Amino acid sequence: MRRYISTQHRFFDYLVTFLGSICCLGVGLAVQRLGKFGKFRSKEKYINIQGISHVSNLEFHFHPYDLLESLARDSWPSVIELDEFPLSGETTSMLAPVRLTGQLKLHAHLIESAFIQYFESVCSIVENKYGKGRQSWPEVWNFGRVVRNAFAHGGEIYFTNPRASAVTWKTLSYSPADNGLQIVFRDLAPVEIILLMEDMDSAV
Repeated sequence: MRRYISTQHRFFDYLVTFLGSICCLGVGLAVQRLGKFGKFRSKEKYINIQGISHVSNLEFHFHPYDLLESLARDSWPSVIELDEFPLSGETTSMLAPVRLTGQLKLHAHLIESAFIQYFESVCSIVENKYGKGRQSWPEVWNFGRVVRNAFAHGGEIYFTNPRASAVTWKTLSYSPADNGLQIVFRDLAPVEIILLMEDMDSAV
C-alpha cells in the first residue's frame, strides 16, 4: 500500500483533486447512463487505476468512500491510501496507437493539470536548493521538467534546444529526437505520474 499524507507530500492536494475529479466523473457518467448510482457508498468498493506495462507494470486500487465523505462534509482529506498490485492488463484504449478521446482525454487533462501544478508549486524550492541551472538539478527533476513541458504542449515531447541532453526515469528516456512523441497513456498513465511525483518529492 502507498500512503500519502497532506503534511508530508507536496503533491498531496493535486492528487486529491485528480482522484476526487475522476470519482465524481464516474458518478456523473453512471447517473447519465443509468439514472442512479450507489457504488461508492460502500467502503469496499474501489476504482482501478492502471499503469503502463513497460514502465511501472502496476495498478492502484483506490477506495473513494473516505475522500468523497470528506468532500461531502465540505472538508479536505488528510490521508490517501492506494493499494498496489501487479498490472492485471492494460485496457484496449491504452494500447498503441492511443487515441485521446472522450473519457480518456478528460483523464489525461486532469492528471496533466495535477502534475503541472505540482511542478510549478515546487520548482522554486528546487531552484533554491540546487540552483537555476538545470544541469545541477537531480535527474528525476530534469525528467519531470521535460514531462511538464510535454503536458503543456498537448502531451507531446517538446524540446526547444536540439542539443539538449536526454533525460531518463525508470525505463523511459527522452531527447530532442523524440519531439512530437505523444507520451500520455503511451508511457505515462496516472500510476506513473503519481510515482514520478513521489520520486521528485523525495529529491527535494
